[in-house]
Amino acid sequence: MEIRQVRLEDVDRLADSLSPEVSRTQVKRRYDESELGYREMLIAELEGQIVGTVSTGGRGFQRTGSLRMFALDVGSAFRNRGVGTALIEAVESAAVRRNLYEVNLEVSVDNVDAIRIYERLGYKRLPDRVTDTWNELDDLGNGQTVEESAWIMIKEFGDTEGIGTRG
Repeated sequence: MEIRQVRLEDVDRLADSLSPEVSRTQVKRRYDESELGYREMLIAELEGQIVGTVSTGGRGFQRTGSLRMFALDVGSAFRNRGVGTALIEAVESAAVRRNLYEVNLEVSVDNVDAIRIYERLGYKRLPDRVTDTWNELDDLGNGQTVEESAWIMIKEFGDTEGIGTRG
């Protein structure tokens, strides 16, 4: 499995893998945001197919000295094959390379499968819930604002040289 930066020619194949859970329009918007510097978007390629994605950066519940991970999606046909774990580990490696001491994310309180994976990989849930707000687009470009109760989860790597005060 190869984890790498998304390229324009990946967008359609990624959208095919994530459909119908994530719309083609949503995938294209994520790519556009990566080109504008809003997010860094990684994809997972397995046996010649683009099977998953994760993003870092963005806005949201950012913490000092931390890399924010979001928009982790794996195509339903490719789940339980280590794709999500590989994408998460790529984000963690990026955080360490940048001398950051943790990765943080928001996860819906109802997404028990994702919470289980994050906990298995060493993520700890912070005690207070937050309201996570994001925009969802369908294939016609119609948008709706989604608000959901979420946990912030973090995985600490210990102190790293060059890190300032923890936020």
